[in-house]
Amino acid sequence: MNLYRYDLKTKQVRELTHYKEYDVKWPSLGTGSEASIVYENGGYLYAFDLKTEKSTLAPISVESDLTLTRPTYVRAERFINSFSLSPSGARALFGARGEIFTVPAKKGDVRNLTNSSGVRELWPAWSPDGKWISYFSDQTGEYELYIRPQDGAGEEKRITTDGAAYRYEPKWSPDSKKILFGEKP
Repeated sequence: MNLYRYDLKTKQVRELTHYKEYDVKWPSLGTGSEASIVYENGGYLYAFDLKTEKSTLAPISVESDLTLTRPTYVRAERFINSFSLSPSGARALFGARGEIFTVPAKKGDVRNLTNSSGVRELWPAWSPDGKWISYFSDQTGEYELYIRPQDGAGEEKRITTDGAAYRYEPKWSPDSKKILFGEKP
């Protein structure tokens, strides 16, 4: 089943959609000058524009009644699992709730360096020259080593690519050119 148009004057029938796998279900005509037909096909809702005769996927967001699954703000300081100090002592680095934060010792702003929903970053470490932050992230599905500028400017850089083992606690060499980390298969 598809959408069809029937012309009352010419008595002509014209097919508007051309689905082969699933039927068009529950078409409903809107009102007003920008009216469209909303219908379901294959588990998705579409809006068929009557002027252009084009269908577009309708984005749907349904909030859950399960309050624990709703987005919420949580104070991260209760969930700190690792820390590091900047070489100058002016800022501290914290890993909390899967994010990496830098916090000023006295005045300044708290920076969320990773800000990555659905991804967990662990084991942040400050380079001895104070320019870089290293950490592990599971954004690829495996924990890989990344570095990024300490001020949050610029993009992160992925260092490892073979995440076959659990990695932990990166340590920088004194010249800030190498990183050592533990690995457990």
